[in-house]
Amino acid sequence: MLEAIEAGRHVDQAMGIQARAAGNGVHVVTGQISRFGAAYQYIRDTLDAGELGAPANLRFRRDFSRSWFPTFGTRVHPVWESGIHDIDLAVWYAGAPCRTVYAVQRGVSGLPNPDTFPAILTSANGVVATVESASLVPDTAPQTLRGALELDGAIEATVEVLGERGTAAYRLGDHRPRVPRPLRRPSVLPRRARLVTPPDIVAEGGGGTGAAVRR
Repeated sequence: MLEAIEAGRHVDQAMGIQARAAGNGVHVVTGQISRFGAAYQYIRDTLDAGELGAPANLRFRRDFSRSWFPTFGTRVHPVWESGIHDIDLAVWYAGAPCRTVYAVQRGVSGLPNPDTFPAILTSANGVVATVESASLVPDTAPQTLRGALELDGAIEATVEVLGERGTAAYRLGDHRPRVPRPLRRPSVLPRRARLVTPPDIVAEGGGGTGAAVRR
């Protein structure tokens, strides 16, 4: 297969590889490299240890240098170039398969694929993740890829895990994730604020985001 790739030939042997692996009782793993990063693994270990409680919300952002986009903006959607890493982490951290996805996109460079997209993923266990990516980081941004990757440019990537008891966050390039002490439940909960809808606006469906936008 490697020889075919080197010869510039398309490879469509994935199903055959899967069947051969199953017949021999072995696994073939997709190389979702972020799972093997020490910082991302540390956050997962912290979740598994129960230090954060059950995950509630997950936030991911991965932005690329603007100058990189012409090299892949004509051949692949950024969800497969940058977003796939965080989608995989979202499923991993949530601990359940994704059931619904809502996403939008926008192109500003004139290339066939969009420069930016935000997405909301809801897992089977109710965990909600936001995944964003944009290839709009200026070329003057600080170099962030010395070490593991020797590329000219920057990847501005952050992850936040909000659990019922605590939070964890990591920014690409930092030495280790930030895991503040678990949140303490207040002894007296504040009274719930009352949302007053102006008489000239109809709140459709009771959605909180829609209500905020209309307000």
